[in-house]
Amino acid sequence: MATIPLGNQLYLYRLFSREVGVGRQVMLARMEEVLSADDIWPCDLGCTDVRELLEQLSDFVRLTVFKKGRVYATVIAQPEWDAVLERAKKDESAPADKGGLRSWKRKKANRDPKPVRPRPKGRPKPQDELDHKSDDVAEAATKEEPEAKSTPATTPVEAPEPEPVAKVEPEPVVEAKTTSEPAAAPEPEADPASAMQSEPAVAEAEPEEKPEPAPAEPAPEPVPAEPKAEPEPEPAPKPTTAPSPTSQAQLPQDFGTQVLIRNDELNALYQMLPLDQDPFAMLDEDWRVARSTHEYTQENGIVTFSLRYLAKPKGGPVQVSMKRTGASVSGRRWTVTAVDHIDDAGFEGPAQTNNEVMRELAQFGILGPWDELIQKLKDALSGATLPLTGDELRDYLCITFHRLHCERKIVTYAQGKRAVFDTGLLDREARSILMDFHAHEGDIAWEFERFVAADSIDAEGESPQPATYISSLHDILILSEKDVTVSKALIRAHGEDIAPAIDIALRRIRRDYRLATPAYDPLTNEVRLLAPIEWPEGTTQALVLRPCENGFVASALLSLKRAAVCARIVSFELPRWLD
Repeated sequence: MATIPLGNQLYLYRLFSREVGVGRQVMLARMEEVLSADDIWPCDLGCTDVRELLEQLSDFVRLTVFKKGRVYATVIAQPEWDAVLERAKKDESAPADKGGLRSWKRKKANRDPKPVRPRPKGRPKPQDELDHKSDDVAEAATKEEPEAKSTPATTPVEAPEPEPVAKVEPEPVVEAKTTSEPAAAPEPEADPASAMQSEPAVAEAEPEEKPEPAPAEPAPEPVPAEPKAEPEPEPAPKPTTAPSPTSQAQLPQDFGTQVLIRNDELNALYQMLPLDQDPFAMLDEDWRVARSTHEYTQENGIVTFSLRYLAKPKGGPVQVSMKRTGASVSGRRWTVTAVDHIDDAGFEGPAQTNNEVMRELAQFGILGPWDELIQKLKDALSGATLPLTGDELRDYLCITFHRLHCERKIVTYAQGKRAVFDTGLLDREARSILMDFHAHEGDIAWEFERFVAADSIDAEGESPQPATYISSLHDILILSEKDVTVSKALIRAHGEDIAPAIDIALRRIRRDYRLATPAYDPLTNEVRLLAPIEWPEGTTQALVLRPCENGFVASALLSLKRAAVCARIVSFELPRWLD
């Protein structure tokens, strides 16, 4: 094990403290960037890579290893070393002693250790450099042979034939050389279903898999040849078919272990994503949703799918393309070939209906194309009319599943081989419509089979129950205006003029309680009360009233369109000001 001298440790402590900062957790890539910028190699200190070097600096560097090998480093403050470096800085800036009457008197020697820059050693020279050097020496020996005889002092010594250089290279950390510290991106906008409260930040950084070098010669995806009875001069093009769940077994299921992400694409994602978003976790989840809903395309062996974020200039979803290649060193047979809009400054925000709640159903089971799924639901309703469009019905289905999942009302039967839940919808005969799944092998545990009436399915035990939103009338009735308080954040956002408008709104719903309507907030899994509030210029918005122990708190304002989406989750019958 290498032992790093104290002087070199002081130098590295000063370098990391200045460039990275004390107490700040950064990726291993950032630490290697600092070393590379100062032309310091791990082999200069007897280490094989940056991680081994930082492990030797455990006195002031703490390493944190997450799942899948993602490593972060934190520089720990050393007050004693800071004092030594400060004294060394003062000594360097102090004026030199010019002598005097008592110049023979010397100050007491400073016994503090000095920061010493590591000297280069153990670095292998490139083969082309050695060959070039030997050629220059040989050429100089032939051209200056007469002069060499007259001036023996300058006679060049014949260079020995260079020995073959072994392929000894410092083991690079690919992640560290190609990834940079993620830059901050603008906060994503909330969609209509999550408009009542901003989406919470990711609590724990997901792990990251180190990208590995791409295979030298990628092999194209094998396509079985079709037997031909007779050669045709102009064969008709084969019609393309939509991807089926049975063909998904050939597609990757885990980005961390089956897909190789090249350095350029990974670096671009780190720069564009928000600080709390891990690109590997995002790619894994979005690819699972794309497989579930068949929202991906295949052309010439290249599979393309959309991410949850929108690109800034055009506003379209960011596209990721990958292709099946030969197995890499780690066994990955798929490689990301392109990320659209990688030159953009950042992302605009998440897609309108593609947040965590909207993707939860797609990760629960394979659904198939959304249009076909919604059409099957309409067929199961037997002509029952609903005040919802296709997209609104899709959002309703996803948010209802989220509520049922929180209430643990997803029922399994047939010895765990089937799963079913109540959609909350009724057909023309007022029968509950259930969504039925069967077990599926792979990372997606279930696969959609049918929509069926509740009396047509033979489930074991208790039948599936619909989601519940209101448990008491006190959750939707305001008995007195004094029961409502206004949050300070709402006043800061809209000014003091909002207080009179809130008083008028409360008096109106006290006169007609049906003006207020309940709405479901899926992010907090709570029911809110919406009331109409009018501004002097005639604009009407929805005032959000959050239940609390002493009544309600006026916490936010919503547009009528967003409020209607949240209210229809609880009831399709909306008041006239919201319908």
